[in-house]
Amino acid sequence: MRYRFDRRRVRPDQLIREATEQYELRDISIEEPDLESIIRRIYVEGYEQEPVNT
Repeated sequence: MRYRFDRRRVRPDQLIREATEQYELRDISIEEPDLESIIRRIYVEGYEQEPVNT
Protein backbone atom coordinates (compact mmCIF):
# COMPACT_ATOMS: atom_id res chain seq x y z
CA MET A 1 0.00 0.00 0.00
CA ARG A 2 1.29 3.47 -0.82
CA TYR A 3 0.15 6.85 0.41
CA ARG A 4 0.95 10.23 -1.03
CA PHE A 5 0.16 13.25 1.05
CA ASP A 6 0.69 16.98 1.23
CA ARG A 7 3.00 17.73 4.14
CA ARG A 8 1.51 21.20 4.39
CA ARG A 9 -1.87 19.68 5.26
CA VAL A 10 -1.06 16.56 7.27
CA ARG A 11 1.95 15.51 9.32
CA PRO A 12 3.57 12.13 8.64
CA ASP A 13 3.05 11.00 12.24
CA GLN A 14 -0.70 11.68 11.95
CA LEU A 15 -0.89 9.62 8.78
CA ILE A 16 1.04 6.74 10.37
CA ARG A 17 -1.16 6.81 13.47
CA GLU A 18 -4.33 6.65 11.36
CA ALA A 19 -2.90 3.79 9.29
CA THR A 20 -1.96 1.78 12.39
CA GLU A 21 -5.46 2.25 13.79
CA GLN A 22 -7.00 0.78 10.63
CA TYR A 23 -4.40 -1.82 9.56
CA GLU A 24 -1.91 -4.19 11.11
CA LEU A 25 1.38 -2.79 9.84
CA ARG A 26 4.42 -5.03 9.75
CA ASP A 27 6.83 -2.63 8.12
CA ILE A 28 6.80 1.00 7.10
CA SER A 29 9.12 3.24 5.14
CA ILE A 30 8.93 6.93 4.34
CA GLU A 31 10.41 8.22 1.11
CA GLU A 32 11.10 11.82 0.24
CA PRO A 33 10.82 12.94 -3.38
CA ASP A 34 14.16 13.32 -5.14
CA LEU A 35 15.51 16.82 -5.65
CA GLU A 36 15.14 16.69 -9.43
CA SER A 37 11.39 16.05 -9.23
CA ILE A 38 10.98 18.92 -6.73
CA ILE A 39 12.84 21.33 -9.01
CA ARG A 40 10.87 20.13 -12.05
CA ARG A 41 7.55 20.67 -10.23
CA ILE A 42 8.55 24.17 -9.12
CA TYR A 43 9.62 25.01 -12.68
CA VAL A 44 6.36 23.71 -14.19
CA GLU A 45 3.87 24.75 -11.49
CA GLY A 46 5.67 27.70 -9.93
CA TYR A 47 6.42 28.23 -6.27
CA GLU A 48 3.94 29.65 -3.83
CA GLN A 49 5.12 30.05 -0.27
CA GLU A 50 2.59 29.30 2.46
CA PRO A 51 1.98 32.16 4.91
CA VAL A 52 3.63 31.66 8.29
CA ASN A 53 1.23 31.48 11.24
CA THR A 54 2.53 33.27 14.32
